[in-house]
Amino acid sequence: MRGFSWGVLFTPVGQPDSSYLFHYGTLFIEGAAYVLVGFAAWVHARRFLQPRRFGLPHRRAGYVNGLAATAKLYVWVIVLLVIGALYEAYTVIHFIA
Repeated sequence: MRGFSWGVLFTPVGQPDSSYLFHYGTLFIEGAAYVLVGFAAWVHARRFLQPRRFGLPHRRAGYVNGLAATAKLYVWVIVLLVIGALYEAYTVIHFIA
């Protein structure tokens, strides 16, 4: 759904504007964060649904282990989103305004 909404939202319509090129950096950084969130969900689900593959005795241990692995990935998600927000604020203030 996110890809569809970005496609509709950022379709070039009307006058061509070169200031739009600065937004591609923001889209790339935030897109990477969203991909990382999807990967974290996959890691968590895999550890929960297949705990024996990771040497865990039961699903509860897999769930807890998945939470720990997801938390480590979410640190990188937060870093990417903060970098994206700072980049977006900088470009809006200095290049577009």
